[in-house]
Amino acid sequence: MIWKPKEKELTREDTIALAIKELEPFWFGIPPQIAGIKTSEGYAVLPLDPQFSKLSWLIFFIDPTDNSGQSAALFAKEWYRRYHLHGVEFLFSLVPTYKDWRTRNTVNDYREALQLQFPVSIDIDLNVTKAFGAKAPPMVLLLHNGHQYFTYSGDDWLKNAELNIQDFLRIKDPGLALSPVFTPAKTVILDTKRLEFGYSPILGTEAPFEKPGFVATANGYRTGRFHSASPKKLGPEEIFISGEWMQDAEKIATNDPNALISFMNSAMTISIIAQTLSKTPEIPLIVIEVDGDPAYESIAGDSLILDDSGQSILRVRQTQVYHILKNLPADKSQQVSLRFPNANHAPVALYGCRFGEIAK
Repeated sequence: MIWKPKEKELTREDTIALAIKELEPFWFGIPPQIAGIKTSEGYAVLPLDPQFSKLSWLIFFIDPTDNSGQSAALFAKEWYRRYHLHGVEFLFSLVPTYKDWRTRNTVNDYREALQLQFPVSIDIDLNVTKAFGAKAPPMVLLLHNGHQYFTYSGDDWLKNAELNIQDFLRIKDPGLALSPVFTPAKTVILDTKRLEFGYSPILGTEAPFEKPGFVATANGYRTGRFHSASPKKLGPEEIFISGEWMQDAEKIATNDPNALISFMNSAMTISIIAQTLSKTPEIPLIVIEVDGDPAYESIAGDSLILDDSGQSILRVRQTQVYHILKNLPADKSQQVSLRFPNANHAPVALYGCRFGEIAK
């Protein structure tokens, strides 16, 4: 019999110190403030800083790849400017639906692109999201002295939040002078659909690729060789794909310069989540076409450029959401095609598409 010393039972202080150490890589701009823990009665929030429960916190739970996440950043930046000086702390909690959104590099790129000045955290195991009752993002809540003052989620999640923030502040100072409710000058996009290219998405609908589709391999991913030469006439829910592709649980990828994806669209805006797989300085290019033509200026998204040959081009420099089309007519559908002309030198991966409409 081998004698083993009895392990010391962790004190509350030990548990907090361990949680802070484990969560530190997933917090930006501030040390870890809270942890989500699973108990016999469900999920609970464990404050890691004694001051957390003594403050007022406006916490956003968002998927950074959705249009709702982009909208939340727009409002949060203005609300931070208005209300942080009145004692409201801000936290942007990212609910990652892809592994790459659990890395510091991707989230730092995201923070820099949106110029976020307030703390950001990654809810790596989704326990904080569950503890606060956010079944799926988006959600915003105001926490005061450890108690929820309000919670909003769903389609109208931003509609009344600012009025409630002002009501909360006027409880302590009834005569407080505050600005009218923020109306952004920038267009706000509402999510209408998300399409996922991986075979096991956490959220959204798996893309209906044509049969027999991708075939499993012994390495844990799937491969597909689609040999159709040109897009057939597509139905509203069909996706045409040609060329050689690989698929895993989250995404598809190609190094085939003849590869093509095409689908029918009736949404007003389209974004894609893409990632460079290039091992060289060459940047992956995606050519975007609408009904066989380049995306002209009035419908080209912010991420597109027009090259010297007149093609509408997306340059995939890092893992992020790329806005490819906007202002599409709502009264007709268009066939949208993606081509990958330099994939043999600069492979590219696609996670999914986001479709939206302009908020009225």
